[in-house]
Amino acid sequence: MPAVLITFEGGDGSGKSTQAKLLNAFLREKGYNVFFTHEPGGTAYGEKIRTILLDAPKSEGFDLDARAQVLGFCSARAQLVAEKIIPHLKKKNFVVICDRYADSTIAYQVYGGNLLEFREEVEEILSFATRKLKPDLTIFLDVTLEESLRRREGRIKDQEEPHEYFNGQQLTFIDSNHFDEQTKQFHESVKQGYEWLIEKEPSRWMRIDANRPIAVVAEEINAKVLAWLETQNVRPKMRDSSTAKKDDEISGPSLF
Repeated sequence: MPAVLITFEGGDGSGKSTQAKLLNAFLREKGYNVFFTHEPGGTAYGEKIRTILLDAPKSEGFDLDARAQVLGFCSARAQLVAEKIIPHLKKKNFVVICDRYADSTIAYQVYGGNLLEFREEVEEILSFATRKLKPDLTIFLDVTLEESLRRREGRIKDQEEPHEYFNGQQLTFIDSNHFDEQTKQFHESVKQGYEWLIEKEPSRWMRIDANRPIAVVAEEINAKVLAWLETQNVRPKMRDSSTAKKDDEISGPSLF
């Protein structure tokens, strides 16, 4: 029985991270073997890069060039793929869930960062960093720019779950980063990047209307992913207490 890689993508305020964590919890409750991770980060090295890429530009007041962002994200990604994702994909009947992956670099740095003329070069860098590993399924949380802005302004922050965990410790997480403060044109360009990616590989993408309440969106994702896993011959595993303990050690602590 195979292992599969499911990634979540979407613009800022789409609820992507929340839905990724909810799917992780849902599949684990259903008895699936699941490993959950996120980008940038997911490894000790990646978490240090994460701070530089997401938090430092805002807190320390400097601009990070789009090319530097491409290389920084890909550096953290290369370590995550080698250290975490590939080893888990080598296991039988396993689901790997990643909050963001290589598609984010195309959407944010190529389209949002005005590197469209270098798209092919960036794709080559992505191929190298990921060892040509592509997701089996990418869930795209589609939200309007107006709703995205409303959420980024913090009007529904109280509905969001805590951030991911790493080695049993909750990560320090700043609710907003410098991407949240970009212009409307930036976020429109990011959306164009995602639309280009979906048009390029439509069979890989699952578009979800993310303008709705969290619970409604999660219910649709859960149902569609369960049906998709069945087509991939990935099924829940009946586990006794000792096996469940071992799987929990592999997958990391529960988020709920």
